[in-house]
Amino acid sequence: MSTDPLDVPPSLATLCVIRLLDRHQIPARQRAGVLEKALGITYQPARRRLIDEAGWTLEELRTIADYFGETLQSLVAEGQSSSSVSAVLVTGSLRIPCSVWLGDTPQRARPGPLVATRPTAGDWLITPAGDAAGVESYEVKRLLIQTATRGARRIAVLDDDRDLAQSIAQYMTEVGLEATPFYTVEDLSRAVSAEPFDGYVVDWLVNKQSARTLIAEIRGRSATCPIVVLTGQMLQGKVDESELASAAAAYRLQYFEKPVRTSAIMSALELGFGRQAGA
Repeated sequence: MSTDPLDVPPSLATLCVIRLLDRHQIPARQRAGVLEKALGITYQPARRRLIDEAGWTLEELRTIADYFGETLQSLVAEGQSSSSVSAVLVTGSLRIPCSVWLGDTPQRARPGPLVATRPTAGDWLITPAGDAAGVESYEVKRLLIQTATRGARRIAVLDDDRDLAQSIAQYMTEVGLEATPFYTVEDLSRAVSAEPFDGYVVDWLVNKQSARTLIAEIRGRSATCPIVVLTGQMLQGKVDESELASAAAAYRLQYFEKPVRTSAIMSALELGFGRQAGA
């Protein structure tokens, strides 16, 4: 019997990667070099993955798919069997709904980089094979993730200082959000009535008018969206600190005294989105 590792049938992950390289017309002699570049690893680890001497991580497969402008879904859509079952892909703290096509018989030996197990009366769980060591599991022949696509989060920025509002909105746009500046309470109120935003950055005093009523309106439309309040006149006594504190408690606000770094505002929004997701 030949002991050449190239005679060993490739795992599903390796097969999917090889087929991807074939689709992109990468010659066999160049494959390890391409993977070396795509994954940021040295040549030998890349070659070991191609000949099934080393396993693949889910993140490596995602990275390779991204490198070639494909999706993880298109990469792993191989080895389809007759019918699929609903399952949950467990990776780190994430639980991602998916559909899977499974092998016909359970195995205790490692059947591939990902395996399917099913606790009694529970969902099918898809995990790395190492997390299911010694547990009866099924080969994952094909895995399909269908995620709902959505655009960038929409952020409203309200400040009567036009330069500041535009500067904050521009920064947020550059980091991947869709930010719109507003300069009056009335303009933002109309926009919110038409379509609420995902998050808000609001100056407490806009043209000498308190934004409290607007904030109450926003919170009435969304109980969990992050609202960051800015104020630059507290030290001058033009803002009632107790009123701002009571509003912060009533409407779950985060507030900053100007000047404040835009990165700090961004962190506050991200914290709010994180809490929203965990609610």
